[in-house]
Amino acid sequence: MCFWGVKKLANIFEFAKVPRMVDLDLTAQVALLKAREMSPKELVAASIARAEALEPKLNALTTRRFEEALIAAETADLETPFAGAPFMHKDLVDVPGFVRSDGAHPALHQQPEAAPPLIAALQKSGLTFLGATNTPEFASLPVTNNQTFGATANPWDISKTSAGSSGGSAVAVAAGYVAAAHATDGAGSIRMPSSFCGTFGFKPSRQRLLSGEADGSHPFLKHHHAITRSVRDSAWLFDVTQDRSAQATYRPLSAKQLARQNQPLKIGLMFDNIQHAEVAQPIRQAIEETAKTCAALGHEVIDLSLAGVDGQGFWGHVENMFLVRMPFLVAAIEQATGAAFEDNALLSPFTTSMGVASRDLPDQAEAKSLQAFEQHRASLLAGFESVDVLLTPVTPMMPFGHDELTPQGSLAADGQKIADMMSYMALANVYGLPAMSIPTNMSGGLPIGAHFMAAPGMDALLFDLAYALEEAAPWSHKPTAI
Repeated sequence: MCFWGVKKLANIFEFAKVPRMVDLDLTAQVALLKAREMSPKELVAASIARAEALEPKLNALTTRRFEEALIAAETADLETPFAGAPFMHKDLVDVPGFVRSDGAHPALHQQPEAAPPLIAALQKSGLTFLGATNTPEFASLPVTNNQTFGATANPWDISKTSAGSSGGSAVAVAAGYVAAAHATDGAGSIRMPSSFCGTFGFKPSRQRLLSGEADGSHPFLKHHHAITRSVRDSAWLFDVTQDRSAQATYRPLSAKQLARQNQPLKIGLMFDNIQHAEVAQPIRQAIEETAKTCAALGHEVIDLSLAGVDGQGFWGHVENMFLVRMPFLVAAIEQATGAAFEDNALLSPFTTSMGVASRDLPDQAEAKSLQAFEQHRASLLAGFESVDVLLTPVTPMMPFGHDELTPQGSLAADGQKIADMMSYMALANVYGLPAMSIPTNMSGGLPIGAHFMAAPGMDALLFDLAYALEEAAPWSHKPTAI
């Protein structure tokens, strides 16, 4: 939807003092706001203009509250940390005023009345929420595509997927709608879209940040944080959303601890993955070059292996952890339709196939999976006995076409590809590790991210490394397809 006020302010964006949105990170935007070199309304209008111009190509958004955001920006408090700067959130979290669809038709009526602690902290910090970003149906696919809103295109090549499930947020940042966007990560959903779209994606340690859930919980696999244009933006958002309560799992990190420390590290380079999936040659080359950059920065790099580890058994339990939530959805759909779940017309064939597969789960499947994860812990995390950080590919594969993995598929047909896609990243979710994807290189006009993981609670160590790599090998923020 376009409004005359937005169009008029868009002219300011194009021809006067407001820089192109794709040229600024959030920190730079806030600096301009606080210096009163532009108003929050001008900056929000610039964000809206960018989004409206590119949405027909990219389809990154599910909900727009542009007019409301312009009104809110008029009274933005410049004394707050983010001073009214524009922001977007993944359509998988409660934000009052926005429909929460979870990318699914049955959820289109959801109208959250209260913000969970993490979202409340972001609002209190002065961000102006103006749009919700696309996600696959109930985050069920590692590509951002659903029957309700369609596919979100990669801004470097619109014929390719943006990955998922936080693909809408990654595209909104990469394309310059906003400099930062909320995202979630259940088995790589922040990191893989960041790798595919050339953004910085950080998944914090489990329970490091405030809860992003309505009930205040911290789901076992799902983590909340953000996708950003720069490392400093991610660290700032991390800081304002830290759990500082007396019950916090970790002692809060200070702003100084989240800044550049230049700490020498021992880094383990590993190409083995739990699925034994073959790594695309451009990705292998990019990760090897990243290892050389780390060595040039003074870090010690050693080779590690997962030889002999039962990765297939491990992944089967990860899959079960996703399936254990399905019986609740099955019951709700059957109650709403009065028909067998497999005959429903409300959900995609892929989500339906997950519901059907959940009927074969063993008794006490969740408890058994948690027990299995503990049994796998020693072998899968053995590398941390000798190194501070693991360096791996984010995923073994380059961005691919929209038709290779769709909501019209099934878990039986597509499960192996999905397992391969997440064969490096799932470790961090299962064991609560901090992990990140850093843009490193390009191949065929498409970005490639490098994946780093550290021991639980060592988030500051990863930020330190990210700052160093960002400075040593700056990455481009200007996608070529838009």
